[in-house]
Amino acid sequence: MIIGIVMLLVCVGLSGCTAPAGDKDKFIGSWSGTYSYGVNVSRKVPVNITFFSDGTYGARLPMITDKGRWDIKDGKLEKTTDGNPTVVYSYSFSKNDTMLLLTSIPPNEQWNLTKQ
Repeated sequence: MIIGIVMLLVCVGLSGCTAPAGDKDKFIGSWSGTYSYGVNVSRKVPVNITFFSDGTYGARLPMITDKGRWDIKDGKLEKTTDGNPTVVYSYSFSKNDTMLLLTSIPPNEQWNLTKQ
């Protein structure tokens, strides 16, 4: 009995806290919409972003091209660009997973996206 409990704890500990595979799959593909930033996320610019299945992404905003790595950890999106700190976002899907809202933590960025 004790061995069974220990094995269960080891399995739970090794599994970590990750989002279901289905959540990660929902991100994969190309999205377009608006990127809002600043105080009260009041400034908006058009954006296109593609999340690839290998954990990389590419984003295009006016006069900026961004690329890096992404992952889902503890139910949050983590986006990392070389040389910059990781940005963590809460996320929610709607309209049969064709709409995506990303809000940075702390909330000074917001992405309103539609799947292409």
